[in-house]
Amino acid sequence: MATTYTLTEIVEILTRTMGEMESRVLSGSDFAELSMRQLHYLDLVNRLGHPTLSELAQELGVSRPSVTAAVVKLVDAGFLVKVASDEDRRVTHVHLAKRGRHIVMLHDKVHQSVADLFTKTLNKRELQELIRMLNKVIAN
Repeated sequence: MATTYTLTEIVEILTRTMGEMESRVLSGSDFAELSMRQLHYLDLVNRLGHPTLSELAQELGVSRPSVTAAVVKLVDAGFLVKVASDEDRRVTHVHLAKRGRHIVMLHDKVHQSVADLFTKTLNKRELQELIRMLNKVIAN
């Protein structure tokens, strides 16, 4: 008989599973030095397009100096590139470097692998219901 878990246990198991998948992908590459926070920055830059430092700070809910320090480290490591705005040279946009694009692609593969766990286990109706419920949770 299958074990029944509480919601908290399910969240813990899914979080751990995703972390383990992420670690496997990263440890098998030259990106093992990235922290989860740095990976989050890269993912956010990818989602926002070419954000300014202020846009990143606002999205993350942290100060601009904190974002600047983190971005400088990622630039130095070859994951990001800072580009002056064409309209206002005082404004800096952040772009993914080739190395950053590659890590984001690997990160997206992990997310897809987790999604595949659900699609392989649930039937179409169950999957649609799960998506509906998770969207409801996210909306709040």
